[in-house]
Amino acid sequence: MRFMQVMCFKFPGTATLAEVIEQVYPDEYAEASRDPATLAKTLRKLRSLVSDVRTKKLAKAGLNPDILPPLSVEASIDTGIGLRLAKLHRLDDKELDDADAAPG
Repeated sequence: MRFMQVMCFKFPGTATLAEVIEQVYPDEYAEASRDPATLAKTLRKLRSLVSDVRTKKLAKAGLNPDILPPLSVEASIDTGIGLRLAKLHRLDDKELDDADAAPG
């Protein structure tokens, strides 16, 4: 949940993976800044989280999982991640008028 809060707060911009790790895994963030092995482990954990959000949350809820790009294996702490617009559906004037006339 915290991960999506960070993503939504940064939208339409991006957050670095360092910012995401700091917010989502604060205990590991302090250790990762000192130990490259911990950083690698935390980045793997974050890649797994992004994958789970895409497949188990967004897709399952009927949302386009492409609004959250997958993290590549080469992603580093300076890599940016952000939500992106996948498709924009513009209602025409008739649909807007019908919606305004609908009861309730």
